[in-house]
Amino acid sequence: MQTLVRMKKAESLGAIDFLSRKLGDIKAFTFEERGKSDSPLKLNNAGFKKYLFFLSQKAIAYFALHHTAPKRVFSLTDTQGRKIFDKDGLLTLPGENLFDQILEKRHVEWELSGKIMANYKLKKSSLSASP
Repeated sequence: MQTLVRMKKAESLGAIDFLSRKLGDIKAFTFEERGKSDSPLKLNNAGFKKYLFFLSQKAIAYFALHHTAPKRVFSLTDTQGRKIFDKDGLLTLPGENLFDQILEKRHVEWELSGKIMANYKLKKSSLSASP
């Protein structure tokens, strides 16, 4: 069930177009709903796995380039202690949600060995402002 929800989310975020740009021919990774030839393409299981692989590679590159030594990327957790990457190097659901927020240029925090890290530094004035 969780995979289906993640697939639909990926579709809504443009996974079909993303795979098309990356791969060209995406017939092996998509399908049309039966009896609905004019409906938009949907990801099949192989398509979602391929999308998740590419998205995970993008996330690994982001964290390695901006915030974390490459060998430590797989030790990252969200602020609730949930792993961002699984043992195969793919984004977990919490990791996918966190990286989606990074791509949306929203402020996000995560942890590495108990140290809080973030994609944006908060301005001093926002820290000292009274409620």
